[in-house]
Amino acid sequence: MFLEPKYVSSTFVLRFSRRSDIRRQANVFEDTLSSQYKAPQTVPVPDDMPPEIPRFVFESHGGHSHVQVTQTSITLEVRYSGDYCTDAGKREKYLRERVLLMAKMLESVSPEPLSAIWCGLSNGIRIESTGSNEDILAHISDVFLDGLVENGTHDFYLRTARVVDGKYFCNGTVENYRAWDAGKEADSVRFAEAETVERGINLTLDFNSRYAFNESIDLEHGSEFADELIGKSLAAASALVEKTQEGDTQ
Repeated sequence: MFLEPKYVSSTFVLRFSRRSDIRRQANVFEDTLSSQYKAPQTVPVPDDMPPEIPRFVFESHGGHSHVQVTQTSITLEVRYSGDYCTDAGKREKYLRERVLLMAKMLESVSPEPLSAIWCGLSNGIRIESTGSNEDILAHISDVFLDGLVENGTHDFYLRTARVVDGKYFCNGTVENYRAWDAGKEADSVRFAEAETVERGINLTLDFNSRYAFNESIDLEHGSEFADELIGKSLAAASALVEKTQEGDTQ
């Protein structure tokens, strides 16, 4: 009933204490990222504006990812296409190479290097299905809720958060999805079940070290730690995919 899972996106975040003068690091960051990213697009906002507002954004030469810098974080956002949606080796290599550059960005800050206080990787996965919406909901119910979803259920959304190794949050979401013809006017179309062009399950797995930060557990968030967290996050995402596909024999 389910087709091959496709990874559609990844987001890696390095979070640090507020650095109001982060804009002054633009040239250093550009040098660090120049092998993979274009010159930054600067957002003209005063330094005393809220820290979460992006100060500049780097777009990759291929257009598949960008790096966003605020006064409190550096974030890599990736959209996968082609073989990268299904080739775990290619995705992992791409992530590790760019997260290493992000770690070097923190190290390059002057007069004192920045240190991350926590970091995390989120992966978005889509599993298309040939079954009906009812079949998909029944499958999700059997796998995650021992069949407790009632007849007539139209949509399903499950979110879990657990602590791993006393350091990490592992947050997962499972939900069904349906898609309609994108060419129709959104404000006038009726989203009839019979006109669905695609349906399946969306998964999100977010693995981060925010728990250690919350509980004042000291961790060194250097490049080695980030590299290790990538492995843990990808393994957890793979486990969620396998769990979701349990019992699918059609």
